[in-house]
Amino acid sequence: MDQSIRSKALAILNRNRIMTVATLRPDGWPQATTVGYANDGMTLYFLCARQSQKVQNLARDNRASLTIGADSADPMAIDGISMAAHAEIVETADEISRISQLLLGKYPEYANFPINRDEIRVFRLTPKVISVLDYSKGFGHADLVEAGKKILIVYYSRTGTTRIVAEHLSRVMKCDLEAIAETGDRNGVLGYWRSIIEARRQSHPPITAPRKDPSQYDLVIVGTPVWAWSVSSPIRSYLAASRGKLPEMAFFCTLGGAGGDRTFNQMEGIAGKAPLIRCAIRAHDVTEGAYREQLNPFITALALPRYADPL
Repeated sequence: MDQSIRSKALAILNRNRIMTVATLRPDGWPQATTVGYANDGMTLYFLCARQSQKVQNLARDNRASLTIGADSADPMAIDGISMAAHAEIVETADEISRISQLLLGKYPEYANFPINRDEIRVFRLTPKVISVLDYSKGFGHADLVEAGKKILIVYYSRTGTTRIVAEHLSRVMKCDLEAIAETGDRNGVLGYWRSIIEARRQSHPPITAPRKDPSQYDLVIVGTPVWAWSVSSPIRSYLAASRGKLPEMAFFCTLGGAGGDRTFNQMEGIAGKAPLIRCAIRAHDVTEGAYREQLNPFITALALPRYADPL
């Protein structure tokens, strides 16, 4: 996010004390409610009764939209924030204590207000898309920005070639990395032929349970070597096991010659969804270092917001 836009957004958050948060009812109707809030940077927190409709709505669908702003006598001084966010219940005592201090800093008049913590829920709102309204830049002007995505790169590498690409993406995009592991041995000639045979048979060999849950991310990038014009069998196992839990996806592969398109089509079929973008990198280009420049369009495409209009 541009620093000037971030500064403006923080000024609005710090200046105001009330927001309207909208959640989805079971019947599909949006429910808008006015609540107080505190913020730590761009992350917002609010309290509500444990038995409230908001809690029930967010337990079923944790997406929320909110707006913050105030009236102004000068039309060209109007500003405010609209935000799409994911809501999570805060459970740990230490974090609840920290949030309580943030709320007291914003609402000191509630210092002696009796609150039974067993009767409330504390929610964290993590922004995904933010629209900063600022009429000082022109009537109706709004800057739309996508908050930092939570990205996971998942890959398998037998020889280390795919690992080099995955680690480069992780460094540049500043995201989490998960190497798929298995108990079997793929070293040497026997390991090579085992890999080829499994690829041709479209096998699903056992893999070690992944450490990271893909459903907790906004984007999962999956990387595989191409074996016999096919996706590697460990990645086949991962995609099959993760089907139904995968968010937006992107694919990359490393290969010696042909087979990239066939591999990507296989990955899409196993995952049950199309990727946002695909990128095939030749093993020779990894060895020579040319892969870094080839990855730039891939990285840029994933970094750009895909929202055309303000919220």
